[in-house]
Amino acid sequence: MTELARVPETMSLMALYEVTLDPDGLLTGYRRLRRYERGRSDRR
Repeated sequence: MTELARVPETMSLMALYEVTLDPDGLLTGYRRLRRYERGRSDRR
């Protein structure tokens, strides 16, 4: 998801989240796994 939109778009901050849902599909929790600039390559 985009966390912080910037101009130019390549400088926007992106994030990967893990979410937990209850049996009805309602959000019960979340945590950010990773945050990075949109224009950066994945260094993993």
